[in-house]
Amino acid sequence: MPRWSIHQKYARLLVNKLKLRIDHGMIRSIDTLIDAPHEWAKNLGIGVLERLKENDKCKDIRIIINLAKLNMLPTDWYTQRISEYRIGTSAHWLELLRRTARCIYSDDASLLVDLHVALDMLSKIFSSNMEEFKK
Repeated sequence: MPRWSIHQKYARLLVNKLKLRIDHGMIRSIDTLIDAPHEWAKNLGIGVLERLKENDKCKDIRIIINLAKLNMLPTDWYTQRISEYRIGTSAHWLELLRRTARCIYSDDASLLVDLHVALDMLSKIFSSNMEEFKK
């Protein structure tokens, strides 16, 4: 997986190109959500759980937060499963990541999830040519 500086570089490019209302802190938070869910959950603001209770579409995200706090979510949330037998599992986890980002941050935040996962996949596939990728 590429360093977070790589993720942040391309996230800023995406935000600027699409004129998304996303700040640098949200970019960093999405990176932490995906790569270090336990740390992400520990640093969530107190008001987040209360806000989720009010939104019917997001109530189950509290389960994700609790799993993360208990360190029961893996780095990358199983989104790096490439084999044909695991692709359905990866898609399920990716959608759960997107929903979490939408519920806690904004609809645009799910695009940062897609970008992060795509960069991780590119890194995995093209690991022998990473120097070109980092430019």
